[in-house]
Amino acid sequence: MANEGDLAAANEQFHLEVSLAQQQNRGAAGLKKKGICHYCSGPVKPEQLFCDEDCAEDHEYERRRRRANGV
Repeated sequence: MANEGDLAAANEQFHLEVSLAQQQNRGAAGLKKKGICHYCSGPVKPEQLFCDEDCAEDHEYERRRRRANGV
């Protein structure tokens, strides 16, 4: 049977996982498809936001840095 410490640890882990999932989805959630890459302005398929994984990662990195710096 789980004691209070086990229940608290499980609850904390659950909330951490939910928060991380929400944070990962936040970056591109506000972007709208515009037919060009949101990072390098290169061509993309109509359903894409970025031309490749590198641009998506670079965009997310810069977004986090701006947020950390209060911009």
